[in-house]
Formats: sequence, C-alpha cells, structure tokens
Amino acid sequence: MAVEQYVFLNESQMPSADVVSDRARALGHDFVVTEAVNLREHRGYLPIKLEGAQTGFEAYFMPTGEIDELPPEAGQWSHLAMTITGGNSAEALAATIYLRAIADLTSGPYWYPDDDIQEPANVPAYLDDAIASFKVMAAKDAARAARRQASQPVPEPPIPQSPKSGFFSRLLGSK
Repeated sequence: MAVEQYVFLNESQMPSADVVSDRARALGHDFVVTEAVNLREHRGYLPIKLEGAQTGFEAYFMPTGEIDELPPEAGQWSHLAMTITGGNSAEALAATIYLRAIADLTSGPYWYPDDDIQEPANVPAYLDDAIASFKVMAAKDAARAARRQASQPVPEPPIPQSPKSGFFSRLLGSK
C-alpha cells in the first residue's frame, strides 16, 4: 500500500538536500540525505541515512497542477513536495521527518489525503506526533525482525547416508 504525503510551498522556497538534512538534525533527528541531489529536479527514490541505517522513499517536487484532487486550500501554493512510501515503517518515518523539515523551512501546510490539510501553525505538532508514532512502529518492526532472525536455527550440514541399495551396498553386504 503506497502512502502519499504533501507539503505545499512556492517554487522559490524548495530548500537544498543539505539544508533539509541540517534542519532535520536541528529538529533532533539523526537524518541525512545521502546522495547529492537537486531536490527541485529530483523525481524518484531518495536515499536517506536515518539513525545510522540506510532507508529511503520516493520524493518529488512539482507544480500543484500536476496532482488531481488536491484540497481547495492548496490553490494558493504553486508547488508541492511529495513523498511516497510503501509499508515499511522506517521509510514512513524518514519521509515524515523530511516533510517536517521542509514545512519548518517554508511555513507550508501539510496534507495527508486521508486527513484534513494542516495549516502551517498546526504542522509542527501534527508531524511531531506522526513522527513519534512512526518511531514506535519502527522500533517494534526492528524488534520483531531481530526475534525472527534469532529464532531461526542455523541449519546443520546434511550427514551423508550410505546407500540402501546399489553395487557398493551389495558388495559390502549391507542390503
């Protein structure tokens, strides 16, 4: 299941990858965009290092006119920063931190299509709550993966079996 999230802004406001990383760290997150990309031109997978682990998500910067069915409040903004994630909680956490940093830098509203648009004054608290929830989910997913890995027995190499029939077993008289 793909999840889309948006921050609305004007074209000239889109920050660089370094500025987004710096703001995310200033907000208390161990977050770095690991590839030198121009976020104004980038469309596709954006690799991130989050809390020492590699992750990423799809990131786009585009005119609002390229997206159908935006809320009416989005009309005053010329562009949007959009992320798309799959079912991975680390991806969702990284994407939400990315958008939180952009919203903080641009004072833009945030929109998750299954919810109402969040006006700029509400965005920090709304996204901080989402980030806290994704951190809990990511920690549970990591613990679950560690338990699965620990519970899997290391397979023993197979012990060769002597044949039950054939030339050598007849020769040795073990048939």
